[in-house]
Amino acid sequence: MPLRILQINVDRRGAAQKLLAKTIEEEGVDIALVQEPNIRMTSNNPRWILDSTNTCAVFCANPGCGVVTHVKGQGFVCINFEDWSLYSCYISPNISLEAYKERLHLILDQVADSKNEAIVAGDFNAKSPSWNSPITDARGTYMDAAFQAMDMVVLNEGSTPTFARGATASYIDVTFATQKISRLVHSWRVSTGESLSLHRYIFYNINKGNVTPKKEWVERPRPQADVFKDAFRIAARGVIDVKSMVKAIREAQDLSTVGIQAGQNRLQPVWWNEEIEQLRIICNKHRRSLTRARGRDTPQTIIEELEVGYKSGRKNLKRAIRRAQRRKWDELCSELEEDPWGRDTK
Repeated sequence: MPLRILQINVDRRGAAQKLLAKTIEEEGVDIALVQEPNIRMTSNNPRWILDSTNTCAVFCANPGCGVVTHVKGQGFVCINFEDWSLYSCYISPNISLEAYKERLHLILDQVADSKNEAIVAGDFNAKSPSWNSPITDARGTYMDAAFQAMDMVVLNEGSTPTFARGATASYIDVTFATQKISRLVHSWRVSTGESLSLHRYIFYNINKGNVTPKKEWVERPRPQADVFKDAFRIAARGVIDVKSMVKAIREAQDLSTVGIQAGQNRLQPVWWNEEIEQLRIICNKHRRSLTRARGRDTPQTIIEELEVGYKSGRKNLKRAIRRAQRRKWDELCSELEEDPWGRDTK
């Protein structure tokens, strides 16, 4: 089966990273390439690999996808498969052109030194017609020439911007590939669904197939000790024999392992509910209406009304996520207060 890849800059936003968890689960994503992750939300989870500057990361949603090793550098994370590599990259817009060139060559030198077929993706904050930007800047011109010199091609397709702030749209999230592996990538697209980030989700598939991962990559998710203790006290209430004890331990481990849904390898927020789902649908409708209006000869007054509706929808979705998380935590605390020893007293 092909590998399902998601690429996104979440702008350090907690709400965007929380929604990312649900999107990964719904879309069947194997690997997420994330730029500007929320650092607090990546800690204590071995499936997150961050670069040396904490500006980009890889999240392995499927531990059986075939990754064997990884390399972390300044502005990039590289995960290596048996005969090819996948990169998550970020270069800040707030550095000089010379510093930009140096960061870019750190990435390209790693690609050249590895001698692997490679897919290099991320937020490069550069503009060029080669990836459908109507604007060209010095960074884009230089980066385009640098990747061409490496005989790598751009995989971006379509005219949907990868970044939008108000009426301003940009094409700054790019996916490159070496010639051979580029022919195995398909269904590259920019999603118009809500991400709660200024950037949009990018999805694509790689027809490399899943293989058995080597031992140096495989890591079982580590439960959070304090959460495990609390969860076990609750789960152990019904323990009457060895079988039920084993079940209680497994339930506590699933609950306390960051980002993992019980019984699955994929990410699933335990706080997700029907209210959040409906608010996301509403938010997506507002976003699509606003995007269509901006692409047509729509009066400014109508666009402003649509902007108000979209901003309100985003705010309601963020608030609902925060409420749901607090409610889940309060439920756990309440159960512990009622039975702190994990067993019913008579």
